[in-house]
Amino acid sequence: MNSSETPGTGAQPLRIGSREFVAERNAAVFAGRVRLLYRLSVPGYVGTLINAVVLVAALWPIASRAELLAWFGLVAVITGGRYLLYRRFTARATGQRSACRRFRWRSICRRASSGGRISPTP
Repeated sequence: MNSSETPGTGAQPLRIGSREFVAERNAAVFAGRVRLLYRLSVPGYVGTLINAVVLVAALWPIASRAELLAWFGLVAVITGGRYLLYRRFTARATGQRSACRRFRWRSICRRASSGGRISPTP
C-alpha cells in the first residue's frame, strides 16, 4: 500500500482543488442548501395561504366571486402540493437517519459481542 492511499479503501485521497474534490464539495453544498430550503419552507406555506385569504377578502366586493374562489382553490392546491413534497423529503431524510442509527447500534452490538475487537462486517 502506498503511503498516499487511504487505509482500508485502496483509493487515493482527493487533492484539494481537484475536479473530484470540487464536485464532492459542490454536491455537499447543494445538499445542505436543499435541506435548509425544506426546513425553512413551512412558514412560507402558511404565509402564502394567509396572504391569499387576505387578498380574497379585500377583493371580495370588487371582483367576481367565482374567479376569486377558483384562484384561491388553485393557490391552496399548489401550496398543498408543495407541503406534500416537504413531507416526502422529511420522511426520506428521517428514514436515512434511522438507517444510520440502526447501523450504528448494530456496529456497537457486534463489537460488544466480539469482546471489543474489530471484526469485518458481513
